[in-house]
Amino acid sequence: MKDNGKYYEIEDLYDDQKFAVETVLKKLREWVETPDLAEFQPLRLTINGSGGCGKSVIINTLVTAIRRMFDRNDVVQVAAPTGTAAFNVGGKTLHSLMHMGVDKFDYKPKSLRDVSRARLVNDFKSLLALIIDERSLISSKDLGTVETMMSETIYRGGLLNRLSFGGLPVLVLVGDDYQLPSTSSGAIDIIGATGGSKMVLNGRDVFLDCAKHVIELTASKRLADDRMQDREIIRKVRVREDLQDIEVKKLLSLHTDNIISVHGKDVMDSIASTAMYLFFRNAPRIRHNLERLSTIHSSEKPAGFFRCQGTGVVGGKPIRSHFNSDPPPTAIFCEDAQVAVDGRNFYPEWGIHNSACGRVDEIVFKKDENPNFGDLPEYVVVDFPGYCGPVWDENNPTVRTRTVWSQTSYSENRITTNATIYLFVIRSNTSTACSHPNCHLVLFERNELL
Repeated sequence: MKDNGKYYEIEDLYDDQKFAVETVLKKLREWVETPDLAEFQPLRLTINGSGGCGKSVIINTLVTAIRRMFDRNDVVQVAAPTGTAAFNVGGKTLHSLMHMGVDKFDYKPKSLRDVSRARLVNDFKSLLALIIDERSLISSKDLGTVETMMSETIYRGGLLNRLSFGGLPVLVLVGDDYQLPSTSSGAIDIIGATGGSKMVLNGRDVFLDCAKHVIELTASKRLADDRMQDREIIRKVRVREDLQDIEVKKLLSLHTDNIISVHGKDVMDSIASTAMYLFFRNAPRIRHNLERLSTIHSSEKPAGFFRCQGTGVVGGKPIRSHFNSDPPPTAIFCEDAQVAVDGRNFYPEWGIHNSACGRVDEIVFKKDENPNFGDLPEYVVVDFPGYCGPVWDENNPTVRTRTVWSQTSYSENRITTNATIYLFVIRSNTSTACSHPNCHLVLFERNELL
């Protein structure tokens, strides 16, 4: 559903988008009408295009159309290699979809435990279409692992397991190969590549299979027709084509110094207040965040220095079961500080994923406790504007409750106001620590952090 409450409809699409959607729907109709599925040829499709070409709109329209077509939600799944990418298209991460680990995960064919296999069999019992976004970020190993696990479990690993993905009627890979590549061998390495594990070789075969049928989106839908020069500049920069002098001048006019000289410092300050900053090294990043924090804190909203303390065997190692790296030794933040989830995709489909940004709304300590004594907060309230999960209490959006709502391995309370989330981590079950100077939010279980 769109932000305006309306559904994604085929009639609202541009011609190239319609062609992509109709290609998939025709294949599903063919699957329905085929009397002998042993003769059915599944669709393996790649949809490629630069940012702004409408790839996400195609994905959302396909999901809406397929669910209407079969009157079920579980007939189509959307996945992506990262939490942010998954959230942007309303899907799951590949690892979450397959219930597989993130680090050092080396799947051996037919090695699923009975419980894991039963869970995947149930998840995929009605699946007809799998759409994977951000194709360029997917490694051959991960894609090959997804294919193998799905072949062994979809339709209970039955008649069509001789085909890729166990005969799944539709597989669509979506993305832009000019964007960031995978951290290991992926789509851009498949031509002429040799060697590798079974999963890597299998993933390359999937990439090649999908590359036999490609739909290229060429027109940007974000820029109006009267901005053809901007479209052309973006196209050239994307493919590293030489720019003309007038195009270089246009780009240089967007430099911050030129914005200040033309529009004034107030305009630049307004842009800077909502901008995302990228840093090549840690030192300037930390300095920048400390400078921002210094402009926010005050006597009414003092910055706290919170020391992370691990418990358990070998220096608190249980923490690593939740995150890919060690926590910072000290977390520094105050109310109104901007923070982000770090190192964990809790619920990408809800907007609680790695790098999801929020604002610290409140920091609450027990009586006579404070960070100067080494105490951690009783709870920290963080407002995530992008949150779209379950509402804790619509009638009392600001009520703080001691009731704990349990979900997976941690407990938390959520209440929302105007589609934003307040995340409470209750001390009786869990504690919380927000990041070091780069302002990330980190969650720890009670038995892992005091």
